[in-house]
Amino acid sequence: MDALHDNALESLSAADFLVKKIFHHCGLLFLTYYSMYYMAKAVLISIGFKVSGEVSHCVTGDVLIVLVINKLKKQILEDLDEARTEFDEIDDLTDDIIELYDLEHKKRK
Repeated sequence: MDALHDNALESLSAADFLVKKIFHHCGLLFLTYYSMYYMAKAVLISIGFKVSGEVSHCVTGDVLIVLVINKLKKQILEDLDEARTEFDEIDDLTDDIIELYDLEHKKRK
């Protein structure tokens, strides 16, 4: 993971140098892409996935997409459960308020 991190920083440093020297944009794109690729692989390694082989670039992207989509789905479901709980609490409170109002209204009569 440290080597991937170092590779990513080195790629970014080289890209920064090329920007300052007004190098051809294709070389710049190549370096910045590799910086992202190395960091993506480091992230995957940190959560237990090792991607290698001839199609590692494609697999790295696909795994990141799946992980992000699953994480978003999980977060949305957790938010939905929390919203349902809050709704139930508010609904119960509303019933209590209406009941108290009705009680006080009857007392006033």
